[in-house]
Amino acid sequence: MIKDYFSLAFGNLRHRGLRSWLTILGIFIGIAAVVSLISLGQGLQGFIDNQFQQVGGDKILITPKVFAQPGSVTEQELILTKNDLEAVRKTPGVQDAEGVLTRTGIVVSNKEQNIIMISGLNENYLKIFGNIDSLAVIEGRQIRDTDKSKVVVGYNHVFGNLWDKKLRIGSKIEIKGKEFEIVGVFK
Repeated sequence: MIKDYFSLAFGNLRHRGLRSWLTILGIFIGIAAVVSLISLGQGLQGFIDNQFQQVGGDKILITPKVFAQPGSVTEQELILTKNDLEAVRKTPGVQDAEGVLTRTGIVVSNKEQNIIMISGLNENYLKIFGNIDSLAVIEGRQIRDTDKSKVVVGYNHVFGNLWDKKLRIGSKIEIKGKEFEIVGVFK
């Protein structure tokens, strides 16, 4: 009886060959499309997860209530205080917190000026945010709390076209009238 079923099935495949092959092709294309879409979705999910991991997906950045152009608000409105930092540290679920001071300033190198975003980081900040890919030092070394008049600059300062005369490790730059030595370059 099973033999009869197989002979009937193969007989129909032979008599309707084009229809049979088109059906097989349609099933193959459908399976391939589903597998491709699932693979693409999983690949995109992995990429997005990786991007969040690089920028610190488990980190929260808290800024003052006002973010404005310099001179449009008072200095006090642009600063989170040590009391604010302590309040964040005492918040349940917060493992660690650190402050950073960021300002726009004029940076001078070889009599050339650029307006640059300047951030004051310390070792604890770098421990907290050290897994962020852009804070990785690709040349030189990271800044230390014991360093005086030392800076780590962004990639474009050394490898980009930000300055006419290229900077390098050991170069001097002037920030707000004070001279600093470059000891490292961020990725």
